[in-house]
Amino acid sequence: MTGDPIWKRPIGLDSPFPPETVTVKEPSLLLYDTRHNDLLCVTQKSGELVWRQQMPSRPTGPPLVNQGTIVVSCQGGELLNLDLQTGAIAAQLKFAQPLVGAP
Repeated sequence: MTGDPIWKRPIGLDSPFPPETVTVKEPSLLLYDTRHNDLLCVTQKSGELVWRQQMPSRPTGPPLVNQGTIVVSCQGGELLNLDLQTGAIAAQLKFAQPLVGAP
């Protein structure tokens, strides 16, 4: 009603993608924390942490979210497949060269 922020979460500077809307158990956001090199899922309503996953290197762009999975490409040549509900890495590929662009 007042326009004041309800919650805030510091994630550092120069994130490779803006917050991305997803639905876990409730509407949530995917964020990248540049300070700790983590992919985060937080609830939209309160900003409460749903899960946190350490990334092997910086993402090259926004993740691809499809049918309960998240695909993230990283500058170090890693391509990760994460579970949307838990943030656990389900599969990982490592390429010999750096990846460019989003999956």
